Amino acid sequence: MNTIVKVMGLDIAKSVFAEIGLDEKGKIVYKKMLTRDMDLG
Repeated sequence: MNTIVKVMGLDIAKSVFAEIGLDEKGKIVYKKMLTRDMDLG
C-alpha cells in the first residue's frame, strides 16, 4: 500500500533538520532527522 503525503514540513534548527510528512488525516507517515554534518544534496 502506498501512502500519499499531503503536507510536508521542515523544521530548521541550528544543528538538526527534521522532515515530517502528514497524510490527509494529519497522521505522520514520514519522518527523517538530518544533521548539518550530513550531505543534504
